[in-house]
Amino acid sequence: MCLHHVQWVREVPGGLHQCILCGEVVGWGDVYPKPEELTEDYRARWKAHEATRQALAPADAPAR
Repeated sequence: MCLHHVQWVREVPGGLHQCILCGEVVGWGDVYPKPEELTEDYRARWKAHEATRQALAPADAPAR
């Protein structure tokens, strides 16, 4: 089991974050320390990178 410390998390394409120790894609709820314990600058960079994630098409949307 990996703790996903923020020092082990990197930005990867698609607006995602990945733990470099275990390779898992992680979100806010997966990292340590908790987001509210991190600096505002770190949180802003995380959110800005996540904002680059492309919206997924709904599964029931008709193909064009």
